[in-house]
Amino acid sequence: MTLTPQWLDELRSRTTLSALIGRSIKVTKAGREYKACCPFHNEKTPSFTINDEKGFYHCFGCSAHGDAIRWMTDQRGLSFMDAVKELAAQAGMEVPAPDPRAAKQAEQRAGLHDVMQAAQDWFAVQLNGIEGAAPAAIWNGAASMRKRLRISDLALRLIAAVRSEPL
Repeated sequence: MTLTPQWLDELRSRTTLSALIGRSIKVTKAGREYKACCPFHNEKTPSFTINDEKGFYHCFGCSAHGDAIRWMTDQRGLSFMDAVKELAAQAGMEVPAPDPRAAKQAEQRAGLHDVMQAAQDWFAVQLNGIEGAAPAAIWNGAASMRKRLRISDLALRLIAAVRSEPL
């Protein structure tokens, strides 16, 4: 299922955030915005603002911030897709059908992730073995000159780089 940024923006624009949040907490109008006591932490005076024009909420007390989808995931505990489906139903929109190309790309990415995991495991074994003693000593010595990177951090960065490139 491919949800384009344009489709998600349309969903957000069709959702009145103050009405959505107003179903869970008491919201009062304050100029162009709405205010309420933050549902994410206990407070007595309102520090939670909702801006329908910009489509976000923000708490000045605990720095909670988000849009309609984030509200559904954080406050209601829904997964991203469940939140999108519920908001789409309320807005009268249809969720796009699954794209077979997207499924194939996800499968390819998963395969690349497995390859990167295997490479990480192999390098970890090599550096921890007898043959890896000299490279490990060099690696550990270089850590005093710069911030030390762990193999898993490097592998995660490589995985992120591979995933961000189109296949």
